[in-house]
Amino acid sequence: MSAFTSKFQRDIVFARHKKKKKKKKKKKKKKKKKKKKKKTVMIWSHVLFEKYQSRSGNAEMND
Repeated sequence: MSAFTSKFQRDIVFARHKKKKKKKKKKKKKKKKKKKKKKTVMIWSHVLFEKYQSRSGNAEMND
């Protein structure tokens, strides 16, 4: 039984390694999505700008 369980554990470890390799392939695609992260930064800067304008009292102009 112990030999069978160790073989089963080895299969699980091998399966986990296979999943990790698949995730690494997805990371290569994420490098192209880094441009989208810049867009989120732009959106955040707009939100911060709107908050700054609302503090100045120009909230009516934004609406």
